[in-house]
Amino acid sequence: MRFFWFAFVAMAIVSSCSNSGSEQVKEDIKKLEDELSNMDQTNLDAVEVMRDSLSNTLMRYYRQNPTDDYAPEALDKVHFIYSAKGDYVNAAKYADTILDKYPDYVNRMMVIESQYNNYDMFIKPRDKEKVRYYLELLLKEDKSMTAEQRGEFEYRLEFIDLTVEQLMERNMTELK
Repeated sequence: MRFFWFAFVAMAIVSSCSNSGSEQVKEDIKKLEDELSNMDQTNLDAVEVMRDSLSNTLMRYYRQNPTDDYAPEALDKVHFIYSAKGDYVNAAKYADTILDKYPDYVNRMMVIESQYNNYDMFIKPRDKEKVRYYLELLLKEDKSMTAEQRGEFEYRLEFIDLTVEQLMERNMTELK
């Protein structure tokens, strides 16, 4: 019964903003985010419905306002939702849209690093050329990266042919 209540509330919010302006859609996004953060996270069906409602509302905002300052943030939230759901292929598609359309997005480095992780660990089969691309992009663009972080990313590039598991095994063998 509780699942249906959450589904009803989510659908009511989504339908109430179908013809709304951008500020109303932003308010609806905030309401859905608040509702999602206050939900019983063990009720997986209800959480999934709320995530879908939030994702749809964020996409509505993005489609209505692609040049707005909030548009890349809305896409980034959709990217995060898909990652949280374990749908890394779709998460990567939204991240690529952010990287392509919003080169000055404030969280660009986090999106690039997310793409590197998606392609290195989560998207199967592993695409080492994509991993290389995002690592090199990160190394090129992130001017605030510490020397330690840079060293770790360069080390990963050096052993790009190895999966994360193989690299860990190699490191353990070297320690012995």
